[in-house]
Amino acid sequence: MSIYALQSGHNDHHKTLFARGFFHRVIEEGDFIFHVNFDYKGPVYGWSTMPDQYVLDFIFDREIKTQKTPLFIEFILTSSHAPFRRQPPYEEDWSKIDDGKIYHDLEAITFPIIWPDLSNAKEGYVASIDYELRVIVEFINKFLDDNTLILILGDHQPNVQITGLK
Repeated sequence: MSIYALQSGHNDHHKTLFARGFFHRVIEEGDFIFHVNFDYKGPVYGWSTMPDQYVLDFIFDREIKTQKTPLFIEFILTSSHAPFRRQPPYEEDWSKIDDGKIYHDLEAITFPIIWPDLSNAKEGYVASIDYELRVIVEFINKFLDDNTLILILGDHQPNVQITGLK
């Protein structure tokens, strides 16, 4: 199950930042937005329950757009997760994303990958990373101001079947 988390001030480090005035809105520990709360009406893509472009658009509309004080948000993005067989297309016009129904009308990007064999998944993997980076860069450029701190982390290396490295 994919979990998209909205997190603000839920550990001691974040509480210190709040105490020092870095953030002004506190969301209590355990206040997460799970995939079932995103009201997504589009198709499922591979391992992800919804495209990451939709996730970022949804969180921007719900949490960031109207926020006047600093906010800490943690996104867990999953469009670049195996099996890479069926991937969402990038939508140029973010205003069309809405509840995600538009993805039913857009052609998915597909690769002939049969899970769990990822020996032929290199092209699909690279396409998923290209999509992910494009979504993140476009989101930053379109919706965030110059006074925004952004950290991008990954949780592991690509599967050994993709890299060939052991």
